[in-house]
Amino acid sequence: MRCCPINNYLFITRHLLNSVFLFISFLFIWSQFFKNKEHLLNPSSPVRTRVLYGITSGVLGGFLIPFIMEDKGYIPVDFQNFAILISAINGGFLSSFITGVVISFFSIVFWLINYQTLLMSITILSISISCGIISKCSVQKTKKWICMISSSLILHFLFMNIVSSPVKINGTIYKTFIIYSILTIIFGFIIYYLCEYINQSSLLFMKFKEDSCRDFLTGLNNVRNFNNLFNDLSKRAVERKERLSLIMIDIDWFKKINDTYGHPSGDEVLKQIALILKTVCRSFDIISRNGGEEFSILLIDCPNRQAIEIGERIRKAIEKHEFILSIGKKINISVSIGVTTYPDIVNNVKQIIKSADIALYEAKHTGRNKVIPYY
Repeated sequence: MRCCPINNYLFITRHLLNSVFLFISFLFIWSQFFKNKEHLLNPSSPVRTRVLYGITSGVLGGFLIPFIMEDKGYIPVDFQNFAILISAINGGFLSSFITGVVISFFSIVFWLINYQTLLMSITILSISISCGIISKCSVQKTKKWICMISSSLILHFLFMNIVSSPVKINGTIYKTFIIYSILTIIFGFIIYYLCEYINQSSLLFMKFKEDSCRDFLTGLNNVRNFNNLFNDLSKRAVERKERLSLIMIDIDWFKKINDTYGHPSGDEVLKQIALILKTVCRSFDIISRNGGEEFSILLIDCPNRQAIEIGERIRKAIEKHEFILSIGKKINISVSIGVTTYPDIVNNVKQIIKSADIALYEAKHTGRNKVIPYY
């Protein structure tokens, strides 16, 4: 880490501005790696995610090292503490501590081991520990951020007095620290709100992404996602020479339910059927609502005989289930099911949707409440 000449406030400000602009640019690039659901960060995230976050935060802090100059009036002014603050506010103590360790490592590698570098490393680790402890407090996030900025400035001030002891401390050093403190507070809140904006944007992105793939009523895959998954699974079945079975399900006399009890009651039936399908099917099967009262299940590497058995279990489970409607009334319903399998029944994997539809049509027009395999 370098130090700034204390007699040139414009020089200090310019370098701090360069530092914060680099920080903000890196922040937006860095956020792209943590916007997926599996990488969503909070203090209770998996250890692996928090460790990765701490390391990347430390690398971010390390990039700021060359932006600080040095002179005889040793007074460290930099924004590396922001990397620690962001890591602590999002990832908790573990991320904060790892960030401090990585930044200290960068400082030692960049400037080698000497009296000043060791003291700066101790200060960085102290800031990371204090911010990590603050992150555990049960207070509003904004208050945590204020406390973290305050603690980092206090520790910086203590370090300034220790590291400046070989030279005469004068009012200029304290004026420099005041400028640094003001800029830290101003840019601290700018960066905080930028981080909150990025976090909210990531959450909205994940929500819209999930909504585009999920049926709004049942939470199952929608028809768009079914088509995408079917294309992927059909290619895999052909390439790996695996079986791929498809079950098509249609609720018997569903229009009558809507007309008699109202659409809210029909929606309750759809949601309860979705729960039954999740219970009966295997955890890795692809369950979708293809529209209206029609559902589908893609059975991965499942022979035709087993697919028929699963279809029959579904039919019996729905037939025995008492559906509680929104008006409080209990009813029983039935479903018609069509089943087909590649390559056991159809030779062309692209034909299994059509063949399952044909089997479903036959089930509905030959008495309903039955499972018909395609032959």
